[in-house]
Order: sequence, then C-alpha cells, then structure tokens
Amino acid sequence: MKKCNKCGKYKPLKEFIKNKQCKDEVAGTCKNCQNSYSKKWKQLHSKTLSEKRRKRYAETEGMEVKEREEKRKLLHPLRVRCQLLRHGMQDRAKMKGIDFDSQFFTVSYLMDRLIKNPNCECCNKKLDIGYKKDKKFNDNSPSMDRVNPKLGYTKSNVAILCWRCNKHKQDATANELRMIADFMDVWGNEV
Repeated sequence: MKKCNKCGKYKPLKEFIKNKQCKDEVAGTCKNCQNSYSKKWKQLHSKTLSEKRRKRYAETEGMEVKEREEKRKLLHPLRVRCQLLRHGMQDRAKMKGIDFDSQFFTVSYLMDRLIKNPNCECCNKKLDIGYKKDKKFNDNSPSMDRVNPKLGYTKSNVAILCWRCNKHKQDATANELRMIADFMDVWGNEV
C-alpha cells in the first residue's frame, strides 16, 4: 500500500504509475490522478498540440501516420483483409442499390469465418489473407461472392471465394460455364 501525493488515498502498488527513477520504482501519483491531470493538461494545451502535430505532419508529408498504418497492417493482416472485404461489400451494395446486412457482416464475423475455413468455398484452394503493400489482391485473395447476383449481401447469399473463382463466375450462369469448360476440353486448353 502506498499513499497518493495528489488524492491522499492509500492504494495498492499496482494502482500507481511505474517509474524506475523512484526509490520503489513506483511514482508518487496514482494512475487515476495522473490520468485526470493529463487529460486536463491536454485540453488546456490542445491548440498548441494540434498546431505542432499539423506542422510535423506537413514537414514529414504524413510519413509518421503512414508508417503507423503500415505497421498496423503488417501486425494484423487478417483484420485488415476483413475490413477491406466488409468495406467492399458496403460500397458495392450502395452503388448497385442492393441489400447489405451490416448487423450480420461485422469484421469479427468475417475474421471468425476465415479462421474456421481458410479455403475457397468453390475450389478449396488456400486463401491468401496476408497484407500486400503494392497490390490489394491476387488470384488467391479472398473475395465476397453473391451466390445469386440478383440478391444482395445477406446471410444466405454470400460465399467467400478466391478472387480467381469469383472473377470467372462473375455474372455467368452455370450453363455458360459448362459450355466454356466443354469448349476447353475439345480444344485441349488444360494447363
């Protein structure tokens, strides 16, 4: 137990800020008092701080922010990929005037779904969820497919396919795809 210099209350040591320069390696101010002090100080000096941040951003052309963003993407590639998938579904639904079940298709739901089945639901190829700095996707990147293209992004109408399968399927019917496969069989275009 230790007494806080600001509020005067006795609190357990884990309630205090760590400071290796102090005798017992714990500062004399509790975390609550220090947090409220810091919050008030930032509010009081917000104008100066924002001017400094703007100036530093302009001088570095936003490199600090870009580096932080890059680091986040490298640390959490699955989350970033699921955010891209969800955002893409939202944008296409809005653009095409179709349904998008935003309550159901959350980032955490998409993450869980990709963890449970990391393969394409069409060809069973392993999906590539890694972060790509230069390219947003490749043939093995996951993409959201509306099984019935006339319907929206709803629970019963969405499959996660690799980009290649989704591109092939696009707006083709099953009969059209069978016809193309038969044509390729005749001409021997199998790779």
